[in-house]
This record gives sequence, structure tokens and C-alpha cells, in this order.
Amino acid sequence: MRSCPKCQTKYTDDTLEFCLQDGTQLEQEISDTPSNMETVAFNETETVVSNRQPEKMSFDFDSDEEETWEGRVLGSIPKAESKSGTPKSFLAIAATVFVMLILFGVIAGTWFYLNYQRKTEGNAEANTSNSKRTIAGTETNMSPSVDTPTPSPIVDKEKIKKDVSKQIYSWKSLAEARNLNLYMSKYGAKIDYYTKRGVSRGFVRKDKSKAFSKYTSIKSKFTKINISIRENGTKAIAVFDKEWDFSNSQKRTTGKVRSRLVFRKIKGKWLIVSERDLKVYYVNK
Repeated sequence: MRSCPKCQTKYTDDTLEFCLQDGTQLEQEISDTPSNMETVAFNETETVVSNRQPEKMSFDFDSDEEETWEGRVLGSIPKAESKSGTPKSFLAIAATVFVMLILFGVIAGTWFYLNYQRKTEGNAEANTSNSKRTIAGTETNMSPSVDTPTPSPIVDKEKIKKDVSKQIYSWKSLAEARNLNLYMSKYGAKIDYYTKRGVSRGFVRKDKSKAFSKYTSIKSKFTKINISIRENGTKAIAVFDKEWDFSNSQKRTTGKVRSRLVFRKIKGKWLIVSERDLKVYYVNK
């Protein structure tokens, strides 16, 4: 029997050289005196202890590959490969992902299509409703109510006739006074003057100045004056008979015509915008 001088463990296997507990070299016991120390018995096959020292493990951290327990264990398991060398599990995963993508695309496309259809139909209904309301509103506006007719502006025709008549006699008096400046203030900016349309006030002034400078006496008489009101009281037409007697120290001319003056109310004033003769009764030169 051998024992460890350090831990006092006893071994019945005489072939052991070192203590299995602390590695101390065993000693052969001289006597078989019983001891209080625990005896270790081995029922297994004899263990042969070699005198060779165990090799120290070295770790090469500069190696390209670091061997680990997982690497040794997993590396020893053979991999199942397909004929082309691609792992079957990878193909299965790829196929599953592809099918899922297709299903997702179909679902998403269906959802967008149905949502677009709903929006399109909703917009169409809204536009139709708005169009109907607009048309109804237009028809309502275009068709005045029988119960509430649109009132026409009140036109005081008698007052307009008096105002226009005053302008006619003022125009006559300024001609007899040969006051060309005030006389021309009775005209608008554009005048339909006898056979010419839309001439300027300057054109009329030039023609009137000939008579004003040629004759020293200008007399006229207006009769049968008829004034009509047009365009809601903004236009007045005066038709009358005009007799004239123009003379100077050497010449005299007389005549009678049916004249027509058209007045427009411009900036609060009744101005002549048209002058012409409708009928010539006689002319003496």
C-alpha cells in the first residue's frame, strides 16, 4: 500500500507513483497498522501512470484560425449538401422568403387598388354633388323669383328732360354769343359729328370756329323739341326743328333743318356725344 505524505491519502494500487489529489510522490508504507485516514479503493482497470511530464498547452494568438470547442465539435458534424453544393436549409429559407414577398406584394397591391377605387368613387360622387349644387344655384340665380322681382332703378324722366332742355338752350345761347370755349364745354371727348363717327372735340371746335369767325351775328330758333330717355336714365335724345339766321356786313344765310342731339351723363354732366341733321327744310345763301 502506498500513501501520500502530504494529504495522507492511501492507495491500494501499488503501481501508482503520484497522488491523484495533489500530485505528490507516493511512499510505500512499512507497517500495516490501521490508520484513521480514508482509504481509496479502485475497482476499475488498473491505471498506468507515466513518468513523462504532461505537455503544456500553448495558444497561438497569431494563428489565422482559433480553434474553439464549438469549432471542433461543429466541425466534426458532416454538412448535408445538395448536388450543386448549396445547403438545403438555405434553399428552403430562400424559397419561403420569396413566396412571402410575392404574397405581400399581392396583398399590398390589392389594398392600394381597392383604396384607390374607393377614393376615385368618392371624388366622383363629391364632384357630381357639387356640380348639381352649382347648377341648382345657377338656375336659382338665373330664374328670378316670381314673388320677389328685381326692382328696376327709379328714373325721374321729367327731371332728366328739364336738365337736358336747359343744356340745349345753354348750347344755343353760347353759339349766339360766339363764346367758343364755353360752347365746346358742352361736348364730350368723342362725338359722332354729322357723317363722321367718333371724332375728337378738337375736330368739332375747328369746324365751329369757322362760322364763329365768319359771321358777326348768329341767331337761331328751336321749336318742336322732343326729348326721350334711354338706358335707365343715362342717355337722352333730343330732336327739334332749328331755324338759323347768320350774317355779317357783306353776307347773310338762313335755313331750317330737323336736328338731332344725343346726350350722355358723364361725371354728373349731360354732354353732347352726337350731332346731326335728320331733315333739311330749306337753305338760303
